[in-house]
Amino acid sequence: IIIMDEDFKFGEHQALYDTCMSLKYSCTSYSNFDIQDIADKRMRVDLTQDDNICKIIFNNDYRIQQFQQFIRPDEYAYSHAYVNLGLVNDSHEIHVDAPIPNQVMTMLIYSNTEWELNHGGETVFYEEDRKELVYLNPYKPGRICLFDGSIPHCAKPQALIGPKYRFTIAVKFCRIDG
Repeated sequence: IIIMDEDFKFGEHQALYDTCMSLKYSCTSYSNFDIQDIADKRMRVDLTQDDNICKIIFNNDYRIQQFQQFIRPDEYAYSHAYVNLGLVNDSHEIHVDAPIPNQVMTMLIYSNTEWELNHGGETVFYEEDRKELVYLNPYKPGRICLFDGSIPHCAKPQALIGPKYRFTIAVKFCRIDG
């Protein structure tokens, strides 16, 4: 699990948040049934590489160099991206993004511009058997979290005292079969 803070300039971070606020979300039935029999309903919007969000993330040479230290372009290729819209009292199942290690790398970007520690919404990572917590990643504005998609994880609910919406940009990179 790799954490990168302050990789977005203020204007970039604000543009990520503003774009997340303006997207048209729908309740999706995206599921991980093929991996683990979990029905995953959430407010979500899929992105294309031409979306403003992807342009902000990937049109920065320094940031790309940082990413490539952990997501090697000769091993992984961009697959898809989406934005999750979290609401107070949402319940999220512990899940994986890939059934076996080193198949998918996941990048989460916390795009809210304001968030306090007591607002909740952390991403929790678990042991493979999902019984023990391994790492609690606080939702910190602008934070980038990179991890192997086979690590069980989930988002914790946000508190009523925090912002109404919790935006998380998820970007997936799949292993290149060689």
